[in-house]
Amino acid sequence: MTLGFVKRLLGISPQPQAEPAEPLPPGTLRLHLFHGAFETEEDALAYCFDAPDPDLPEPFTNDLPEAFVDTDFVEVSYGDARHSALSDYFHSDLAEDLLDRQGDANTLVIVVEEAFGGFPFRVHDTPRLTYMGPFEADLTKRGT
Repeated sequence: MTLGFVKRLLGISPQPQAEPAEPLPPGTLRLHLFHGAFETEEDALAYCFDAPDPDLPEPFTNDLPEAFVDTDFVEVSYGDARHSALSDYFHSDLAEDLLDRQGDANTLVIVVEEAFGGFPFRVHDTPRLTYMGPFEADLTKRGT
């Protein structure tokens, strides 16, 4: 029996590291989009911004253990405000498509890649939100 086998058996083998994101061209912003359904806007805001204790992370951050998340770079839009939030970053056709992809969700969470502090990260679905993926917003065409 090898030491590597024992480590894997015990769950202490090294985990693959997240890769840093590719650099973006000037004037471009990478956004990570999530959607979900919450009872109220206050519930959505609490999930993303209210830590249960000053020494603990917010539930959203806690649900993404492979990512450092600075919530100063997180935006939450609820209900009809989702369309306006998407239109702030994307052309109208893409904004409509992204809204359609959300199905019955009533909440959109936009995480600007700066939220990850330049550290390697991995993001995925959380218990409350579905990860839509990374999208690049051309800031020179913002809101057109």
